[in-house]
Amino acid sequence: PTVSLANFNPAGTSIAFNILSSEAGSATISYREVGSTAWTTLSVAVSAGTNAVTVTGLFSEMAHEFSVVVTDAAGNASIPASGSASTLDITSPVVTAATGISADHDTI
Repeated sequence: PTVSLANFNPAGTSIAFNILSSEAGSATISYREVGSTAWTTLSVAVSAGTNAVTVTGLFSEMAHEFSVVVTDAAGNASIPASGSASTLDITSPVVTAATGISADHDTI
């Protein structure tokens, strides 16, 4: 099978993307933070065509690398497809009220 990755869509602690596969089979997704030597691996079933996947549990504001291999029912494995994306900071800033400040209504 042939495989490619497209449409990376990062969020706070997840990254969604499409796996485009020429055949149905099992996709092995390996991912890591850029600069890390440790890969995490998960497997998902894919059909021929476009398959939407989301990798969750990532740290926010970090760059991540992905490598995907699709293996068909006959055991034939694709050449790895790779890509990268960064998770986003989606936490709103916290604003606290100041105390001990009086309003001054001077007109300029």
